[in-house]
Amino acid sequence: LADLSFERYPEFFSPAARFWHTLVNPRWLCRRADAIVVNSAHTKRELLDVYGVPAERVTVAYLGCDPCMFRRVPDEARRLVADRLGLPSRYILAVGNLEPRKNLGSLIAAHDRLRPEADLVIVGRAVYQAERLYRQAARTRYPERIHFLGYVAAADRPALYQSAACLAYPSYYEGFGLPVLEAMASGTPVVASSATAVPEVVGSAGVLVDPYDVRALADAIGAVLQDADLRQRLITAAALRAKRFTWDETARVTSSVLERLV
Repeated sequence: LADLSFERYPEFFSPAARFWHTLVNPRWLCRRADAIVVNSAHTKRELLDVYGVPAERVTVAYLGCDPCMFRRVPDEARRLVADRLGLPSRYILAVGNLEPRKNLGSLIAAHDRLRPEADLVIVGRAVYQAERLYRQAARTRYPERIHFLGYVAAADRPALYQSAACLAYPSYYEGFGLPVLEAMASGTPVVASSATAVPEVVGSAGVLVDPYDVRALADAIGAVLQDADLRQRLITAAALRAKRFTWDETARVTSSVLERLV
C-alpha cells in the first residue's frame, strides 16, 4: 500500500478516482488482510489511525533507487537530452503528476518570488486540474521561464536530474516520494516538503519546508541556488543517504513477510 491520501484529501482526486476508491474499498481490504506492506512509517501510522489495523500486521519496506541514478551521465549525452527536451541552461526541477496533491501551484508562486536566475521545469502527466496550473503559470511575471514537459521517458531522467540546479518537491502528502530519492542519488540538491513521509527519505540531506508556506519555499530554493557551500553539503549528504535505499532491501523485507504468511 502506497498511502492514504485519498482518505485524508479526497478533494485532491477527480470524481472518477474517488468512485474507483469506493469500489475497491481499501478499508475493507486492509482490515481483512493478514499482512500489509507499506512504503513508509508514515503510511503505517496512517493505517493504524484511519483504518484501525493492528500494528503487527503492517511492515515497512522502503522503496529503492535504480543504480543508474548514481552513475554520472557524460556531458555530451546530457547536452543531447537537454536539446531534445528543450531544457533551459539553469533550472529548478519538479517531478510528479500534475494534480493538486503535488502542490505545484505553491511552487509556481514561489518561483514567481525569486529573481529570474533559474527557470522552472515541471515534469509529469496532466492528471487532475492541470489547467489551473497552466493558467497560473501564464499569469506570473516570467511565464516564459516555466516549462511543462509532460511525461519524460525513464531513460532521460538521469540526465534531467543531473542537469538541474535543484529539485523542488513541496507535496502536501506522500507515502514515500521517489523523485526525492532519485534526485539525491543523482547529485541534485533537494528542497522538499516537511509533511508526511518525505522527511523519512530526505532526513538531514535536504532542505525541508512547510508545504503551505510559499515564502519559506521560495527562500529555501533561493538559498540552494545562491549558496555554493550549502549546495555541496547537501549533495555530499544526499549521496550517502540515498545509498541506504536499495531494491534488494525492499525485496528482502517483502520476502520475509511472504515467508511468514506461508
